Amino acid sequence: MRVFTPRQLTNLTASLLTTGALLMPSMLLANTATATSAPSVIAMSTETQPTTEFRKLRKKLQPLNLSVEQQEKVNNAIKAVQADATQLHDEIKANKTELNGLQFADQYNAAEAQALAKAQGDLVQRMITLRTNLDRQVYDILTPEQRQQLQAEMAEREQRKAEKRAKKAEKAG
Repeated sequence: MRVFTPRQLTNLTASLLTTGALLMPSMLLANTATATSAPSVIAMSTETQPTTEFRKLRKKLQPLNLSVEQQEKVNNAIKAVQADATQLHDEIKANKTELNGLQFADQYNAAEAQALAKAQGDLVQRMITLRTNLDRQVYDILTPEQRQQLQAEMAEREQRKAEKRAKKAEKAG
């Protein structure tokens, strides 16, 4: 079993979030209606304001022109997991704070650090599973054409990222 350092866990979580591998329920809210469809029934509320990385996915879904019925289904799927996702997010944040506090403690306890790191890994695993399940529910709501469009756009985005990384590595090397 591999044990990650707090920094590795933080970097892994940040990497997953910024690559869109983790889908926060609020990512799918709002801006999915088109000018020709009815106004969006998936409205932003103050408790579901997305963070920067989640706005990116919402932006990815916007061109798919979800119907009102699809928007309602997405909203219901989000509502079903919102409380669990929020609770897990809070637990991850609290655990990270406690773990980071150990490095400056007067009496460092390696066993406690290892236990907190394992707990952090377990929490992140639960969050990934929750979000992956939600991703699949949303994917199932899409039409075959919307699925193809989303997959093509994501592949293009990954290609651009790979080119950017290669360029950066070339400059560094």
